[in-house]
Amino acid sequence: ASIEVTSEDGEEDGEGAEVEGEVRLCSRVVSADDDDDFTCSEPEELESGEAEISGTLPRSAEIVAYFIGDDEYAASVSDMEEVEVAPVVKVTGGEGELTGTLNPAVGQKIRIQQYTNGSWKTVASGKITSTKRWGVQELDAGRYRVKVPAATDLLGFTSRSVKVTD
Repeated sequence: ASIEVTSEDGEEDGEGAEVEGEVRLCSRVVSADDDDDFTCSEPEELESGEAEISGTLPRSAEIVAYFIGDDEYAASVSDMEEVEVAPVVKVTGGEGELTGTLNPAVGQKIRIQQYTNGSWKTVASGKITSTKRWGVQELDAGRYRVKVPAATDLLGFTSRSVKVTD
């Protein structure tokens, strides 16, 4: 995100100006109410008018950059931007079973699909309850994949196919 910085006397210094001070990156999940507060990073010092702030977003989020301001420059906030997050899915096939992990997981729906007669058919489905690990036993031999449907704050995802043996 970028911020227009204005000096206390009202002159606009613009993006990338040689401004010094501190900036925070703030976020909230997309499904949050407009009244919900943002969670902000620790302040980072600007160097040559720029700061690099990195972090992990567990769900799709709205982000803004917030310039804290000082005696010379007024506090300012960037336009809000939306960052979409996809789940990380790992799938392993085995003898009559399919196992894997899903992150973020808690509350997320999951569908197990088998490739049969030229198309993918859902053979099992459920909701992840307390851990990111999951498993399905007593599967017939064949090719399987995991489909995670899109949610308000998470992109949908389909895993690569894996082989289950007898």
